[in-house]
Amino acid sequence: MAVTKTLYPALVLLLAGPVATGAEGLPNLLCRGDQVVDIDHSRLTTTKYASTDLYRFTNAKLYISSKDRDEYLYNDVREVEPGRYVSAHKTIYFRLGGDGRFKLATVVHTNEAQTSVLSLQCTLAQSADNRARQRDGAKRDGDARGSDGAAQQGDEADEAR
Repeated sequence: MAVTKTLYPALVLLLAGPVATGAEGLPNLLCRGDQVVDIDHSRLTTTKYASTDLYRFTNAKLYISSKDRDEYLYNDVREVEPGRYVSAHKTIYFRLGGDGRFKLATVVHTNEAQTSVLSLQCTLAQSADNRARQRDGAKRDGDARGSDGAAQQGDEADEAR
């Protein structure tokens, strides 16, 4: 019975097909895999293990990487109902509400042989523009201080390269 209670939410997600389009409400996120449960369809057995997956949601696209594979574009992401998104064969369900919005997610991926259920922990991702602005702001702050010489030494090291 414990397996049935564990699998029920995943099966509900699988059976509720797409109903809308767009991913307007999905912020840019960086999500780290936590645990994976694989369900073998032919034997109805499960395997649980730690995940090394990294999911990056940027501009309604999903990029995936892991310790064994460099980042690649998986597919576009679209919202099918509040908190539920699809990307090719993956359904991503974000736990919405309160201050935990987009902090936790469950990914369900099904093929002919197995279903994988992955838990994710997510944080808002900074855009490249924001990172550049922060870097430039920190450099300006360091240059303005000048009294400790740290910024000046850094500039001299850059010029030497």
